[in-house]
Amino acid sequence: MRVRPATAGDYPAFSRLFPELAVGDPTPDEVKWRGDLVPTTLVAEEEGEVVGYLFYQALSDTGYIRHVVAAPARRRAGVGRALVEEARRRFVAAGARRWCLNVKPENTAAIGLYESVGMSFQHASTALFWPWVAGAALPQSPSVVARRAEPSDDAEVERELALAPGLCADFRARAGRVLFVAHDAGRVAGLAIYDTHFDGALPFAAREPAVARALFEVMLPHRTSGASEVQLVVENDARLTSALVDRGARVKLAFCHYAGDLRFPVSSST
Repeated sequence: MRVRPATAGDYPAFSRLFPELAVGDPTPDEVKWRGDLVPTTLVAEEEGEVVGYLFYQALSDTGYIRHVVAAPARRRAGVGRALVEEARRRFVAAGARRWCLNVKPENTAAIGLYESVGMSFQHASTALFWPWVAGAALPQSPSVVARRAEPSDDAEVERELALAPGLCADFRARAGRVLFVAHDAGRVAGLAIYDTHFDGALPFAAREPAVARALFEVMLPHRTSGASEVQLVVENDARLTSALVDRGARVKLAFCHYAGDLRFPVSSST
């Protein structure tokens, strides 16, 4: 097995493997693959066949693994470990100190791998579907203002919302992303990183339901024509998740956030 950087020509293998994530998302098209995913994707190859891939973000001090997929016939055969170890090497070389990822709580094999390389559970998060028309069910506040976020906002937004430094800049550089920030009485109170190709916001953070409403209102003009709902990823905020569910959101899936120190020695026993 060898792990190498992905190329544009790996799209057929990617499109075959992506559904194995089992998150219910449509497979990204070849344009998105070439422009958004290829630059930070690794593939595992055996005898000329791609048997797995890993997609990541390299932020200023954090390596964020977004996808890890092994072909069904090659699960528990070291594909995931080979990909994760190569991602770790790249993160360390780039000067990152921490790494993190999201995993389904029932994926015990993957969790065992991540714990063996020094990651541990940090918090639970939820992916939701929110009907656009349900925005009217949320309260309004005259002190809340939402607008498009500028690069000059990034450091304050990441600090106030406890996001990894560099996250906003990384997403802003990706095609189709639009960033919105909300302030309540002048203080950062929310963020939505909206993917116009996907009708989804990851992350979606709002300190109060009125902040969520303001973010929905500025996102709405960017939705895909005819889309009836938007997908949201709410991280480590059970209160916001509950408030949205009470007003019409439906849960797509729950997942766990794991993180660790990149200096942790890698074990080969799992």
